[in-house]
Amino acid sequence: MGGLIKHVTLVERSWTGFILDGPSAMGDATAMTGADWGRLGPMGRPVPDAAR
Repeated sequence: MGGLIKHVTLVERSWTGFILDGPSAMGDATAMTGADWGRLGPMGRPVPDAAR
């Protein structure tokens, strides 16, 4: 249940940024490297250990 709440919060935050700032708020996923993707968890959030 906690994962679902986190997911909905992340999606709502993303859409709010899109509404307020336009497409530039979404970032450019095509510029991400394999290492960038590896630092993200399943919810697209940085994994705590990966930041070190």
